[in-house]
Amino acid sequence: MGVKHQCLQPYRCFSGSIFYPSTSCRATAFYRSTWGAAAPHGGSYGYTISDQAMGALDSDYITTNISPNTQYNLYAYVRGEVDADDSAHNYQVRIMFYDSNSSYLGYQDAYGGAPDTINMNWQLKGGQVTTPANTCKVRVELRVQMITGWVAFDDVSLIKVAPPPSWW
Repeated sequence: MGVKHQCLQPYRCFSGSIFYPSTSCRATAFYRSTWGAAAPHGGSYGYTISDQAMGALDSDYITTNISPNTQYNLYAYVRGEVDADDSAHNYQVRIMFYDSNSSYLGYQDAYGGAPDTINMNWQLKGGQVTTPANTCKVRVELRVQMITGWVAFDDVSLIKVAPPPSWW
């Protein structure tokens, strides 16, 4: 990914990192590289998931600046080549919520794109998500479902939405 996992700003929670194949959603092929389909948007590496019924890459647990009932902006650069006529579903930029015991609380998609919404040019995709009560940590998941082709992801960011000023 383009940026190392660290907290550089008061509201930055996550900026890239190493992603791992999901234990619950195995793809036909994962590819981390510096060129080809996984050529990065920024930094040294990008990730590609290709040709599968379901596949996902998960981040490590993220605990920095994570609070319950809080809004975050989750975005990733996405590009790919998907056969819209032969693909039944989509790709997602997802966040999964966990409590202090690592019990799963649910998920929210920051973005879900149909096969005809992707092309070979990097596009910033995502949106605002809200953590549920009792959230102490999260994982970012880059996911594809029932596609023919490939989807590349890079430069993932999760940033806490700043509260309005006290005079607001």
